[in-house]
Amino acid sequence: AGDRQMKGVGAAIVQACVEEGRVLGLDRVFALTYKPGFFEKQGFRVANVMEFPQKVWNECVRCPFFTNCKEVAVVQDLNGADLSVPMVPGG
Repeated sequence: AGDRQMKGVGAAIVQACVEEGRVLGLDRVFALTYKPGFFEKQGFRVANVMEFPQKVWNECVRCPFFTNCKEVAVVQDLNGADLSVPMVPGG
């Protein structure tokens, strides 16, 4: 991965996914990441995973790392409305 860092590969992949979301008519796209700063540079905002569809957080609550999860939820709205989910205090 080190040889690909700072060459735009990750940003290009994220942009392709965002564009596909637009083509599909989605209101927002989201991700779980250990690198929220990278996603923020791509126009995402930090969010609360518990506000995502149940299918997503339902997997989280079954994960053995749930109580000590280091992943950060990020979201980007695709239609101009602010659909970002505020952070939960302390979380």
